[in-house]
Amino acid sequence: MIRSDFCVRAISGSDPNVYQLFSSIKDRVEKEAFISVWSGVHLKKLINISHAARTFLNARSDNFPTLTNCELIIHRLRGDLNESFDLDTESGLGGFRSWLDYRGVKEIPSCAQADIEQEAYRSVWSSINLKKSATISAEANAFLSINSERYSLFTNREVIVHEIRPDLRQSFDLNLDAGQSGYRAWLDTRGAAEIPLKLRAVTDSSQFLQADEYGVDLLSLLGRLLGVESQSSAMDQALEQLRGPLRQWLLVTNDRVEAEANLAIWFGLKLARNVALSQHAAKYLCLKVVQMPGLLNWQLILYKLDSELHKEYDLGTKEGISQYSQWLGDARIAEDFSALLTNRSQVVSREYGVNIIGLGNRTLGIGEDVRCVVKCLELAEIPFCVINYPEESSSDKNDELNSDYIRAELIYNISIFVMPVNEVLRFFLEKESLVKGQYNIAYSPWELPYMPEEHLAVFNVVDELWCSSQYIQSGVPSKFQNRTVLLPLSFNFTQLSQSATVKKNRAFSFLFIFDSLSFPSRKNPQVVINAFKQAFGQNSDVKLTIKTMHLERISAKVSREISAMVKDVQNINLIDSVYGKQQLVDLIASHHIFVSAHRAEGFGRLLPEVMHLKVPCIVSNFSGNTDYCSEDNCIFLDGHLVPVGDEYQFSDDRQYWFDADLNDLSEKMSLSMNQYDDCKKKAEQAKMDTERLGIENMYPELARQVDRIQKTVFGLPSAGSRLT
Repeated sequence: MIRSDFCVRAISGSDPNVYQLFSSIKDRVEKEAFISVWSGVHLKKLINISHAARTFLNARSDNFPTLTNCELIIHRLRGDLNESFDLDTESGLGGFRSWLDYRGVKEIPSCAQADIEQEAYRSVWSSINLKKSATISAEANAFLSINSERYSLFTNREVIVHEIRPDLRQSFDLNLDAGQSGYRAWLDTRGAAEIPLKLRAVTDSSQFLQADEYGVDLLSLLGRLLGVESQSSAMDQALEQLRGPLRQWLLVTNDRVEAEANLAIWFGLKLARNVALSQHAAKYLCLKVVQMPGLLNWQLILYKLDSELHKEYDLGTKEGISQYSQWLGDARIAEDFSALLTNRSQVVSREYGVNIIGLGNRTLGIGEDVRCVVKCLELAEIPFCVINYPEESSSDKNDELNSDYIRAELIYNISIFVMPVNEVLRFFLEKESLVKGQYNIAYSPWELPYMPEEHLAVFNVVDELWCSSQYIQSGVPSKFQNRTVLLPLSFNFTQLSQSATVKKNRAFSFLFIFDSLSFPSRKNPQVVINAFKQAFGQNSDVKLTIKTMHLERISAKVSREISAMVKDVQNINLIDSVYGKQQLVDLIASHHIFVSAHRAEGFGRLLPEVMHLKVPCIVSNFSGNTDYCSEDNCIFLDGHLVPVGDEYQFSDDRQYWFDADLNDLSEKMSLSMNQYDDCKKKAEQAKMDTERLGIENMYPELARQVDRIQKTVFGLPSAGSRLT
């Protein structure tokens, strides 16, 4: 996150009218919100903001209820929008709404950050004012269908229609009983003809059946469900039978698994066709409906299929849901449903427990991630095994993992892939036959603000994505957010205790560590070296250690640049060597200050260990480390956000990262030496703040996630995990 004073300086140097507008805001949260939108409008870059500021931006404006506060700020900041759209007129308000939906989302990053409610609102607005159906997520579509919390007589879609139509607002005051009765009557009579209340995410079934944005060919999916060729007369007949349902609701989703589940129930129960259901769709059908926890997904689909059930049971009320559930039991529908799924989900019987797939025997940070998951499962007394993958020879071996845990085959019913997303996809390409009939989780890091497009295919092979930081989780597209779990990395801090008595170096010393294979451009060693030279020159009483490994295996140009920067500099020591765990911990403990001027971190495996050793840290105020770093426990660096460009893998035009300010880093290195006692106080706080990440504190949460899956997906009770 860019610091507020940095942004204020930037705003003050821009348009005087903008600075005057900013200065007139008294509320701290509103100021933070204004800064974030200003950055999106003028710098085309988003910055991390607090939950309170994000909530304020997504809330409806008091003066213009069809706009969010974010959208209103955009209008005020852009002079061209002020001139083009007068918000005090219906035509101006409608024109600005249209601009936001069709041009604004491309021009301003802030416009693309709508929550589910705002996405739903825009789809209804588009349908009423533009007579066009917008493509929306399954979550937004579900939100439109449930009853409003404020006005229980109406669905959210009907309330939004009322808000959008000024004639309806004037005629029917929903705060009065008479107004609600009148609007209900209008909806059931004239409204049914005037307003397309049954909106669809996709109106053209043939368009949806071609291939979705992640390459899923639904014609092939239909062929697999029915056991017929995609290009055949049998497929033509099936499509003809589907023509009506497709136009109504079956494919009102952009989610492949949900579409498959819808189709399977329709073919199975309506046409008595034998369908081959995938394991993911089978699991989806057996999960509880998010907005109606009293029902399972298959029961809701059945209800949608039968218009007679609509007349008998109103699922918008608790009483209606209860009566429908009773009917399901009396009619023994569940038995028919079970027969539908028999021998079609390809589920393989496996034992209760967890398969951990990853590099458990490597010294890399991702290897330590595997070993800490192992420790958590040991403490929780949950059965597990480890499958080392990728199976590559390497000199960077770590022998801490008990060889008795290692297996060649998957034994248990849950698999956690502790590895980058591209490696997860590679595993499924190479070993797909091993992962049938189990629940798959990717516990995967990445470093950029948005989940790379190349990684989105992982949601076709895993059931959940575990995110180690809020930064990673916020980068997942909104349509997949309901399949994410926030679970910070855990740490084996007991390994660090024996380094507590390591003596500090005689000279005041700074330490910077990076693995050359983790892209030096992301770790940014150059700015640390230059800042140190600027602050201390050749002063022999101050030292900088640059610890790396694999320097010879990266680009010759980058390797030569780093080596040349420290050549003949007596107070900078470059170490290019693979260290064991204890050797590395001792090195950290012997230094006075640790520096991490990273451009981006998914979480930061090393930094919490440094903080737990009570070594004061100078760190970038950006990305995953802001979950545990604060002004109280470390020294934050100022800087600015810059496009990533082609400096990093999986980058595209959306991606940006943090560039530490050279002068600020130089000043803070000098300040940390001159005010070292103050730095040590921050380090004491850092040790206390990182305690929560210790394995003994983190294992109950991991165990709870495992138990949740065992109960909701497999219907199994806890296997004695020791939750505290």
